[in-house]
Amino acid sequence: MRSIAEFIRRAIPRGLRRSKHQPEQEAVAAVPAQPQLRVISRDQHGISRRNISNGALRVLYRLNEAGYDAFLVGGAVRDLLLGGHPKDFDIATNATPEQVRGLFRNCRLIGRRFRLAHVVFGQEIVEVATFRGIGEEGNVDRHVIDGRIVRDNVYGSIEEDAIRRDFRVNALYYNIADFSVRDYVGGMADLEKKELHLIGDPELRYREDPVRMLRAVRLAAKLGFLIDESAERPFARVGQLLCDAAPARLFDESLKLFLSGHGLASFRELDRSGLLQFVFPSTAAALRRDRGDEFRHLVEHGLTNTDRRVQAGDSGLPVCRAAVGRRARARRSGDSIGSGRRACMGERRRCGDSGTDWPCCDTAAILSGHRRDLGLAAAFRTTHEEARHASARPPALPGRL
Repeated sequence: MRSIAEFIRRAIPRGLRRSKHQPEQEAVAAVPAQPQLRVISRDQHGISRRNISNGALRVLYRLNEAGYDAFLVGGAVRDLLLGGHPKDFDIATNATPEQVRGLFRNCRLIGRRFRLAHVVFGQEIVEVATFRGIGEEGNVDRHVIDGRIVRDNVYGSIEEDAIRRDFRVNALYYNIADFSVRDYVGGMADLEKKELHLIGDPELRYREDPVRMLRAVRLAAKLGFLIDESAERPFARVGQLLCDAAPARLFDESLKLFLSGHGLASFRELDRSGLLQFVFPSTAAALRRDRGDEFRHLVEHGLTNTDRRVQAGDSGLPVCRAAVGRRARARRSGDSIGSGRRACMGERRRCGDSGTDWPCCDTAAILSGHRRDLGLAAAFRTTHEEARHASARPPALPGRL
């Protein structure tokens, strides 16, 4: 197998490898060791096929019958081992996307950065990925720019795939062939300790994909886990990279943070870890001002109610979504913030609130002009509805955000 240390050295930009003030061994100190396989047999774990969707089982069985390796992987395995009921199921295999499409007529191939196969069963989409490998330097299927992976369609072994994943708890593989769980990087131990460890050098992995920092916060909030100190330490140094992340990915991750039933815990974890200032700068600034405690109370009250509604089965649609669409059109006309503000005011009137100082609209207007504060506006939807039904004015916001 190709040396993992060699892969790390190629992936780190030359300027980051070593300075005259940094010993050479420190630059590769956190390079993952060679994967050590631990097999957890069927009678030693609690995963039941009754808790796996029919679509995922059909894909697993079809791949296995065709002679390919087929594993349930990622968050689904993690949540099943913790006694949860995941909604999304991802599958890893040694079959290429084209080979997967050849097995399923209801399959489509997506993605340029990562080539994936989506097998569609009505409303359910089962994502199938080929084992990721370690690409050679100069490989046209793998592009790394300033440490960030912008294209990666190099395929490899399951051992390489495990090392390429983000957190150790997400690198557990459920084998449909014998119903065992394969652990290559110590994910089972992390589940037992309720800790989140990154695979490899944390700073390097964040530079590859800055959104991993938000994913760490979200998983810690969702699972009640602690982020390992080595994984959290680089936040202050590389958190600014989130400002260059794709808006669509930031918005998607924001919805997962605040509209998955653990929004309050996510907000507090963002604030505690110091990432709030990079993702929601207007909100972070408001919290630092006079009467910031009142604004914090407003935000946390809205998130608490959103969590309650999501847990009760409500979708928790953000009030600012209409403004988001209008903002996209407004940007083309050069009036982003103004049009966003008018869109939010219109959304407020449509919901029946005639007040002029409603915090949601003032916040969402700023958020619609600042792409990184879009997700947090979801927090105010339930507060908006409560105020309308109770015919009571919400608390005043301490000035503009």
